[in-house]
Amino acid sequence: MPSTAAPTRRTATSRSSSSGAAAHSGRVDPAPVETTSIAPTILALLGLNPNELSAVRTEHTRTLHVAPAIH
Repeated sequence: MPSTAAPTRRTATSRSSSSGAAAHSGRVDPAPVETTSIAPTILALLGLNPNELSAVRTEHTRTLHVAPAIH
């Protein structure tokens, strides 16, 4: 099944909401991305190794180039 391309949001800054969670503001990059890159990117941003996912290793999936949240 082919992946769907979607624009990515690249984070430039963050600000705190009333809940204390970081709310990110940034810009939308019109470059298409593969939806298969979303999970490994989230893992990388959480400090986890995306290559622990067998699909990432098998399909040689790359992470998206996004800036981590600034705390």
